[in-house]
Amino acid sequence: MISTATGVKRTIMNQNIYESPKSELKLDINKRPKLGKVLSITGGILQAPIVVYFLIGLIDLIQTFQSITLYGEGDPKVMAGGISAALSFLIIGALISIPGLIISIISLFISSYRSKWLFRYSIMVSIFWIVSFPVGTVFGLVYFIIILVKRKTSTKLLNQSMQATAR
Repeated sequence: MISTATGVKRTIMNQNIYESPKSELKLDINKRPKLGKVLSITGGILQAPIVVYFLIGLIDLIQTFQSITLYGEGDPKVMAGGISAALSFLIIGALISIPGLIISIISLFISSYRSKWLFRYSIMVSIFWIVSFPVGTVFGLVYFIIILVKRKTSTKLLNQSMQATAR
């Protein structure tokens, strides 16, 4: 057997067989379930403001339209003020939630931790990101696509863990 810097070259009965080198940079995702759980929970908690501030902005917008309907004011300044307040809540919520989104995406890539609640919660939050138009639509679409791509590995890992606990 001859060892080279790029790989291993074996000679077996006058045939040369080349084996590619094993990458040391490859991450073993099965080693980090605890880190993934901490990152997933932290990312989920940090993404809660997008939901809360979206709902607050929606309620503020409804109140603006109700006041226009009740008092019959056709003043554009009242409507502009209400819409501005609703959008400012949405933008504040999105800016607070961006670190949580980044942490959640990191946990999906470096960890093997997957659970049903995390998948469902991530789908719900990604929909709120998509709906929050000016700020989060692109973030929400990217997050939604990553979740769907990682869903296959998630279901495999969940099935394996369920089979292991059944034994």
